[in-house]
Amino acid sequence: MSHDMSEILSANRLTDALAEIEKFVLASDEAGLGAASRSWALPGFLKGEMKRIACDLIRFAPDAHREGRFLAFSGVDKTGKGTHLFNISNKAGVVSVISHLREKGFHTLGITQPSYGSLMGGLVAAHLGKRDTRFRIYGQIPSGYAWLLWSLDRAQHNDRILSWLRRGKMNVVVTKRWTDSNVVYQAANGVDPKRVLDFESRVIRPDAVLVLEAPLRVVLDRLRSPDAYENTPLLEKVISLYGKLEELYPLAPVFRLDASSDPHTVNAKILDRVDRILGISPAGSNE
Repeated sequence: MSHDMSEILSANRLTDALAEIEKFVLASDEAGLGAASRSWALPGFLKGEMKRIACDLIRFAPDAHREGRFLAFSGVDKTGKGTHLFNISNKAGVVSVISHLREKGFHTLGITQPSYGSLMGGLVAAHLGKRDTRFRIYGQIPSGYAWLLWSLDRAQHNDRILSWLRRGKMNVVVTKRWTDSNVVYQAANGVDPKRVLDFESRVIRPDAVLVLEAPLRVVLDRLRSPDAYENTPLLEKVISLYGKLEELYPLAPVFRLDASSDPHTVNAKILDRVDRILGISPAGSNE
């Protein structure tokens, strides 16, 4: 979509709506949220979607019973998360986690964050200054509230993920980024991690977080068209904070993988770790 066809939104008006969403979600006040939403000066379709996701978040029970497993793949930008999870570009020597698990008999659901095809993902894209997005934001949403765009984008997947995981032990969800990523990136922007964790306390939690790691020089070498979150000072902070992820995000086991070498080597390590987390016996094993 060209910029000329984008819906233009006011950063101030979005900020006002996000502030009220945070307030009423933390208070579990669905009625208050509904009343407040009527005064949001936003397009009706967007106002309705933001209200729906926030109300669903208030109602959601993240500890509901499930049988399947949920794995989050995280790490600083350009460590190959999308390549190893999905390999849409068919990179030689890489077997996607999705394909690997399906070959093992698992029913696998893949999710990418941000989900740019959705309205909330479109707001994230616009905030990051990406081109060809359905929205343009006039002004700048302060970092103290912009993080809620990512949280709402994630929250919209709650019911879909839980439904998938309830279908049986052979059902697996894999996602590129989850709450842990928001905690790290927003901490790098000066947002208190506790604030993110409190708001996302009703977002479904992964069973494990696999962090793909690479030094800054490797990350910078791989960057082609950086967005607003892909500048050197911020990336440096993000890499440092990922080193403290167990402290910042104590809600799931963290597994670290070196993603700085060639794709084939990294891919083998990732698939091996996934197998071990899920209890898949090695090829040729009699177990």
